[in-house]
Formats: sequence, structure tokens, C-alpha cells
Amino acid sequence: MHKLLCVIVGLVSFSFAAYAQDEEINSREPAALAAAADRYASGDGVVQSDERAVQLYHQAAELGDARALFRLGEMYGAGRGVIQDDAAAVEYFRAAMARSYGPAMTSLGICYAEGKGVPVDSATALSLLQGAAAAGDQRAKDYLVRARLRP
Repeated sequence: MHKLLCVIVGLVSFSFAAYAQDEEINSREPAALAAAADRYASGDGVVQSDERAVQLYHQAAELGDARALFRLGEMYGAGRGVIQDDAAAVEYFRAAMARSYGPAMTSLGICYAEGKGVPVDSATALSLLQGAAAAGDQRAKDYLVRARLRP
């Protein structure tokens, strides 16, 4: 009896979680779509699917979500759920940065420093990374130390 009760409780919990996720995915709220995309990217409570994550990030980005634009840049840069494309990653980072999403400035700076999707441009890389570091982005601070970029 105890095992049956555990199975029933588990099924009800799973069904409720799936229903909540479906509601979120059907939402026109960009933050809800991006949160659902995060779960698909990580496999948190759903079957992991980079392809589904990219679809949902695109939907959220079309509704103006800056973090979704940033995550699309990461997905394209890494070739997760899409064909790897550094130039597309750069464009998504630029779009996220234009919406004041701080981590995008760091990623774009790294692209310029390493020539990913754009020609190497140390001055632009340094400017972007210093700006991100000044805004408190630890990843930018760490990269500046490691890369030893100079004006």
C-alpha cells in the first residue's frame, strides 16, 4: 500500500509540474519562456533538449528578453542545439548588450579578444571588458587578469 501511495503521489507531482511547465511555455511572458528554456537547456525537471531550449529562447528574445538574447549567443557560440556560428553569437551578444544586459558585454569583449565571429580587436576587447569589470562583472575581471590585455 505504501509503495502504491508513493507512486500515486509521484505521478500527481509529475503531472502538476508538467502542467505548470506547459502553462509557462504557452505564456507570452518573456521571462517565463526564458525560464522554461533554461530548464530544457539544463534538463531540470524535463528531458534535456538544447534544440527545445533554443526554440524557447528565440520566442523570449522576440518578446524583448535580453537574457534570452544572451543565452542564444551562448548557444550559437557553443553549437548547442544549433550549428555552431560565432558570427551569430556576436550578433546576439550585441543585441543583449543594447538592452543593457551586462554579461553580454563580457562575452562580446571575449569574442573581440579571441577573434570569434569578429576580427581580433584588442582595443575594442579591452574597452568592453573594462566596462563590464567596472560594472562588477567578475568574469570580465578574471578574463582581464588572465589575458593580460593592455591599452
